[in-house]
Amino acid sequence: MLDSNLEWQTLAPLAFSHPVNIDVSENGEVTFTFDNIMLPDSSSNEPESHGFITYRIDLISGLAAGTSIYNTAKIYFDANPDVVTNTAINTIYSCNSVLQNLSLQTEVCEGTSLTGEILDSPSNVQFEWNLIGLETQTGSSLDFVTDTSGVFDLDVTASANSCSADTSFVITTYPEPFPQIMPSINLCSGDSVLIFGVYETNAGNYFTTVQNVNGCDSITSQELIALPFIPTEIIDTTYICAGDSTLIFELTRPLQEFTLIPCKQ
Repeated sequence: MLDSNLEWQTLAPLAFSHPVNIDVSENGEVTFTFDNIMLPDSSSNEPESHGFITYRIDLISGLAAGTSIYNTAKIYFDANPDVVTNTAINTIYSCNSVLQNLSLQTEVCEGTSLTGEILDSPSNVQFEWNLIGLETQTGSSLDFVTDTSGVFDLDVTASANSCSADTSFVITTYPEPFPQIMPSINLCSGDSVLIFGVYETNAGNYFTTVQNVNGCDSITSQELIALPFIPTEIIDTTYICAGDSTLIFELTRPLQEFTLIPCKQ
């Protein structure tokens, strides 16, 4: 059965293996009849065991890109049941319409991958990605590791036997951020300190990743230094009377910091 998007009356044979009669019905069913074809068995003569026909047929005018043409055949040998072929699908496209299915990053960070892809690309269309002055790749996808920052032009070309089209993009590669080292923090034994949102108790270097205004990852580090433990030393006990004062560690301490003891008059 011919697809409804074809001009049935334009069917014309191009080549055939044996003499053939062609009939196209009003409902689009086409019959190729090979009378007395007498194909040999494939086990005795495989090359001569095949029959074929190729033909051309016009499309209905004005079909939109993306329209699919379906074709399935049924093969009969004498009175045996039909052998149904797979369904061939041909999809109408233009090279411009193919490029409309392009997915691409236009802003990336230095040291990361610039990626692009042609979605649902026809198998007979060739693609070229030309990152001017840096790299040229072929195929339906692009994967380029940026090793320099700046603004670059990217040309993408689609080409087939029947068409060719291209499109251009401006790619921005942002510089890789410099690592940021925060001032070190001293930590006394038994204490904790808040570093990057977490209370830490152990000495060491701590890291976190943050994004800058361009969306590029920046590494920030901070060192936590543990101070040596200094035990409390009791030198002596000092007794003072009410109204007196005494010199402690070269400072005169007022009375209220000490425990009063009874003193004789």
